[in-house]
Amino acid sequence: MGYCCLTFLIYFLLFLVPLFANTGSIANTGIMFVDEVYGSQRTEGIQYGTGSTGNPANGSIDLCLDIYEPTGTDLPEKRPAMVFIHGGGFISGDKGAITIRNLCESFTKRGYVCASIQYRLVVDRPTYEAGPASDLSALFRSINAASQDAAKAIRWLRQNAATYHIDPTRIGIGGSSAGAITSLYTASQEAATIGPDAEVGVVIDLWGAMYGAESLVDAGDPAIFIVHGTDDPTVAYSETANLVAHLDSISHPYQLYPIAGAGHGPWAQFNNDVVDGKTIFQHSVEFAFEHLKLIELHPAGQAQSNQPTLSVNLSTNQLSLTFSSYHGFQYLIQSSEDLKTWTTENPTSPLSGTGSPLFFTAPMSATKQFYRLGILPSF
Repeated sequence: MGYCCLTFLIYFLLFLVPLFANTGSIANTGIMFVDEVYGSQRTEGIQYGTGSTGNPANGSIDLCLDIYEPTGTDLPEKRPAMVFIHGGGFISGDKGAITIRNLCESFTKRGYVCASIQYRLVVDRPTYEAGPASDLSALFRSINAASQDAAKAIRWLRQNAATYHIDPTRIGIGGSSAGAITSLYTASQEAATIGPDAEVGVVIDLWGAMYGAESLVDAGDPAIFIVHGTDDPTVAYSETANLVAHLDSISHPYQLYPIAGAGHGPWAQFNNDVVDGKTIFQHSVEFAFEHLKLIELHPAGQAQSNQPTLSVNLSTNQLSLTFSSYHGFQYLIQSSEDLKTWTTENPTSPLSGTGSPLFFTAPMSATKQFYRLGILPSF
């Protein structure tokens, strides 16, 4: 029995402890998928589908997205993806809006592939499509159409996963205002309505609402990260209160960050307000890390000649790493019991010079099951 337990623990550590390598161009250490460790490049105007419209009459429009990819060295072979959707009340807005562009770039610099999408608006007079809104007005047709368009974008990412190095099992969705409404509806509808292969693993809801359709969210739907100003005159905070009440009633995972006294679109507070030692934005990053299960991705990608090797010594309670060759770098080791709260096990430690081999150890906590390592620069 002791042998089986020992084998399981070693397997658990060897296969769930990823090594997070930074690019040499980044000036600070960091954890991939959590901190900015890469550059970002944007490709605009890629068509991902079409949408039927009444403007032009009995016609259609091309639906396009801008895709953001991380740049640098030591990129993961498989990367999580996020679809981000702009706001504008379903009557205006653009996939190139600076707020959504900044959001895409921030996630991309952490190792994600992001897509900012165009979707059908009221001015396009979308034809009626299945969705949560049964009203035939142009506004409600647009709400349903936007959800269908977002689902098309998710399917497009899965169909093109190999091209963009996306892990098709780790795709999330998010947006602000109308984009958040679209995200919530897209993530909570059944495949019979929204279509196949549109599942997501996390939702980032920035001042959105479900307007009485909260019951669409059930146990099989993704966790939701919610930010909302308590004095929002456009999308009332009471809508978020209704959503949270429903989530509580079914014990659904979520995090809520109300911004006291804020109105609609409190981007500055989202990006800068610090709660429990982190900005609200950084909490959203950690939330996505947890619910997309990014600890399971090995960001070093394919094996390399100088790939570090990991060993575990349970008798001395040490986690050890060996490099076959190295140059000067810094490393940072963090541990967690639950993938939610991470503790730094060592101060950022510089190692200089070159050599072969290099060996160093870090203490293991008896209660910690997950470890992650940040390295600067590429080794």
